[in-house]
Formats: sequence, C-alpha cells, structure tokens
Amino acid sequence: MNIYVYAMKMEKEGENFYKELAEKTNNPGLKKILTFLVKEEVKHYNVLAKMSENDPNPFMPEETVFDDAKTIFSEMKDTLNLDDFEKSELSFYEKAREIEKKSYDFYTQKAGETTHERHKHLFHSIASEEKKHMQIIEGIIEFVSNPSQWLENAEWNNIGKYD
Repeated sequence: MNIYVYAMKMEKEGENFYKELAEKTNNPGLKKILTFLVKEEVKHYNVLAKMSENDPNPFMPEETVFDDAKTIFSEMKDTLNLDDFEKSELSFYEKAREIEKKSYDFYTQKAGETTHERHKHLFHSIASEEKKHMQIIEGIIEFVSNPSQWLENAEWNNIGKYD
C-alpha cells in the first residue's frame, strides 16, 4: 500500500471515529467541535487524494479549527449543563488523542522521507494540523474531566497558543 493510500485510510478512520464521538456525546458544544474535526479529517483526505493523483498544485485549505473551538468553548461557558457529561466518554477522547499523535508522527516522518518539495510541505502542514487537533482533544479531556472548574479558569483561551 503506498503512503498516500495508507494516509487516506488513516484520515477516513479518523473521520469515522469523530463522527462516532459526536453521536455519543450529549453536549451540543462538544458535538460541534467533533463535527469540525470530522471536516478537518475530510479536508486532509482530499489533499492526500490530490497528492496521490499527482495533482500539480495540491494545497491545504485555510484552517480555522482553533478559532472555532475557542468560540464554542466560550459559548459553552454560558450554557454549561453538567448533566451533559459522561466520565465514560473520557476514554474515547484519550483514544482520539493517541490517534492524532500517531498521525502527527506519521506525517512528520513522511515529510522527512519525501524528496518531492510540495509534498514535503503538505506533509508538514498536515502534521501541524494534527498537532492542533491533539491540543483541542487535550482541552476536551480536561474539560470532560472537570467541566465547571475548566470553564471557570477559562483554560480554553490557551488552545492554540503554543503551536
């Protein structure tokens, strides 16, 4: 299996996993964030498909997931309902963090291996976005672990500051 087909398979699995998580959560804000992550995985899949087809000019669409997540977390502060959270969801978010870490490592490695400059740049771009996804998932983990304290401390403002 070539690296593009393998990477596309990873992105499709991520898309399906986030769809599943969005269906499982009762919190509308988390559902929105997870739906944004679904769209991010689809975006990566499409870029990889163009790369695999030797498209002469594949490009990464603009990323807004940090801003979107911050906005949603901010809105959630005003409508927090602690009954929307299941501690049992925590293991799913931890798995999502692991998936994003593996993806980040994979794309970083592939960027170092390819001699195709445009593809090298795109692999680095996708790796950077996977790192952002990890940070968002980390925020969700902290949020689900202790929603009232997390929002009280406004930790969601730190999302994306350390990229």
